[in-house]
Amino acid sequence: MNTKMLVMTLTIAASLAHVAGNAVAACGPDAFKIESFEPSEKTRAGGRKVYSLKGVLVNTCAEAAAAELKIDAKTDDGQILRTETGWPAGSNNIAAGASAPFDLGPLFRYDDKIKYFGISISNTKSW
Repeated sequence: MNTKMLVMTLTIAASLAHVAGNAVAACGPDAFKIESFEPSEKTRAGGRKVYSLKGVLVNTCAEAAAAELKIDAKTDDGQILRTETGWPAGSNNIAAGASAPFDLGPLFRYDDKIKYFGISISNTKSW
């Protein structure tokens, strides 16, 4: 194989790897539904408070895909104190019609100024 052909082959292979690594889901955020979201505070041994942000995410798309959730921690007056994102199924797709339970509480350190949490679907992807 000559050098020019080798360079072209490697360039094409690198491009395909880049596209596969950044696959965009055919289904957008509207194809997912947050079926439940139940924020709560828990007290651990020693009196340390933590958050539990449990819920269920449902894929209503016709294809397997994943969704990233955005959670805003807010004050009583709605001011956002902190925002975190997480993928409920990790780096796995959720099958079409299936659901994925999640608890994104560990993303947040307890803060007594946080009074409630807002949640939305911020991104989708096919792994």
